[in-house]
Amino acid sequence: MNEKGQVTIFVVLGVVIVITFSLIYVIIYDIIRLSEQRGLGVEQDSTSASTFIEGCLSTVSSDAALYLSLHGGQYSLEGWESVTYQSQTIPLFTHGVDQRVFEVGRMQEQYAMYVANGLPDCFENFEMFEKSNVFIDMAAYTVEVVLGLDNAFVTLQAETFVRNSEATKAYDGFSTSTFGVVLTPMLDAGNAVLDIARSQAFNQAVLCETCLQEASSQHGVQIVAFDETDYWLVTISHDESEFVFAVDKT
Repeated sequence: MNEKGQVTIFVVLGVVIVITFSLIYVIIYDIIRLSEQRGLGVEQDSTSASTFIEGCLSTVSSDAALYLSLHGGQYSLEGWESVTYQSQTIPLFTHGVDQRVFEVGRMQEQYAMYVANGLPDCFENFEMFEKSNVFIDMAAYTVEVVLGLDNAFVTLQAETFVRNSEATKAYDGFSTSTFGVVLTPMLDAGNAVLDIARSQAFNQAVLCETCLQEASSQHGVQIVAFDETDYWLVTISHDESEFVFAVDKT
């Protein structure tokens, strides 16, 4: 083979190499670009889904705070005596052997129970994501609540997968903080009212007004007791929050 032929072959080989590497570069670039687009897609979908779930958690948490405030810190009244006031069922604290008091631990359990039972109604709306070919798979979940002085930190422990047609993203759980929840400061004030009621003679029509005023001042709240036939209806107010329960007279 003459020198001219060798040069032609090297030129052709060089052109092929350039074209080959150019094609490889284009293919790799397209793969990277598509991967980034797909990743962005599942990120966007998963962000929308997680935002929705956290929104559910926040909404139900706010509902729980209001409900517990107006029902003496109780969601479930199993094993409790109760009264009906303005169509609402309210726990009745008694003078009997069962000297029940307000406890943060029990209120956190009641709060978590309300949230856990309220979430399914919100999660029914997962199907709206399916219209965009986004699917949310959530395993059985548990709810934990920690009450602060003016907030509730709510954690939803649930293995959750958000998937679209190209990718899947996993979550271990979700959380939210609901502010303006003034339940914890009400507990000590509520226990002070129970102490006052239990120290008085049974069937006394009016709770010691001076005692209630002292307790209000001590705990930074406003305590009012309304006389009903068989019980006192007690309201404890702090800013815009109100806590309601009943105390047996008999």
